[in-house]
Amino acid sequence: MVWDPLTGDRRAVDIPALFHRWDMVVYHGSVRCVDGDGCYSNPFEVAVVGTDTSGTVAFICVYSSKTGNWGNVVSAPISPGDYMSFSSILDGDFLYWLLGNHGCPILQFNLVKQTATLVNAPPDLRTNSYGGFHIAPAEDGGGLVILAVTHFSLNVWKGKTNRDGIAGWVLEKTIELDRLLSFGTGPETWAPVILCFAEEHDVVFLSTHVGFFMVNMQSMQFKNIPQILKGGLYYPFSSFYTKEAAELLPPCDTSKKPKVPFAGALPDIEEYGSNIGEKLVAT
Repeated sequence: MVWDPLTGDRRAVDIPALFHRWDMVVYHGSVRCVDGDGCYSNPFEVAVVGTDTSGTVAFICVYSSKTGNWGNVVSAPISPGDYMSFSSILDGDFLYWLLGNHGCPILQFNLVKQTATLVNAPPDLRTNSYGGFHIAPAEDGGGLVILAVTHFSLNVWKGKTNRDGIAGWVLEKTIELDRLLSFGTGPETWAPVILCFAEEHDVVFLSTHVGFFMVNMQSMQFKNIPQILKGGLYYPFSSFYTKEAAELLPPCDTSKKPKVPFAGALPDIEEYGSNIGEKLVAT
C-alpha cells in the first residue's frame, strides 16, 4: 500500500512474484517522487528490497506508477548476516541500505541504470565502531555520510562520489560526546549508541549511560529525552497538519518560540502550525 498522508490518496501495489516465494525475505519498500517536487500520489516509484533465506543474495525491483508495472529484478551478492534493519536513504538517483550495524557494507542501487553494488564502509569503522553507525544524507544536500560512534566520539564520514555513486570516504568532523553532553567516563561507562537519525532536522538520537539525547548536528544543541525507550529499532517522525486541519486550529503567534523545559533545547524541532514535534517509534 502506497499512502500519501497529505492528500489521503492510497494505491495498492502488488508485490512482484519473486518476493512471494517461501525462500525469500522482504525487508523494505522505498518510495521516490519522480518529478522531485512532491509526489501528491503521482507519479512515483517504489523499490522493494529483500534477500533469499540464506542471506547471500539481495534482490531489488522497482515499480513505476507511470507504467503500472514492475521492472526487472536486480541482484547483488551479500554476506550471510548482512541483514537490512534500517530503512533506505535516497540521494539523487541512488538508494542506499545499511547492511547490519557494525562495520558492514552498504547496498547501493542506481535507480536510473538499475544496477546494485556494495560499498565498503571506512576500515576503521569495522573494528572501532562500538556504538554502531548510521547512514544519512550529507548536510550540504548532496552525497551520503556515515555517523559512527568510536569510544565517546561521534565521527562523521562523508562519501566521495562520482557518477557511479560512492567512491571512498573522508573523515569530515568529530564530535566529543562526553564533553558536549557533560557526562563522565569510567570503567563502568559504556559508549553512546546511535538509535536513529532524523533527516529533516539533521538530528541524531543517542542512548547513553545517563539517558537518551537528541543532538542537532549543525548547532550542537541537544535535548534530553526524559522517557525510557524500549525496543530494538527506532524511527523518528514529525507530526504535521494538513491545510484543512490547520484551518480548524486557532491562529498562533509565529514570532514566539516554543518554551522547552530542557537545557540546550532544539527550538527548530518544534514549529507551531506545521511541525508539532519530533518523536520516536520503537519497533
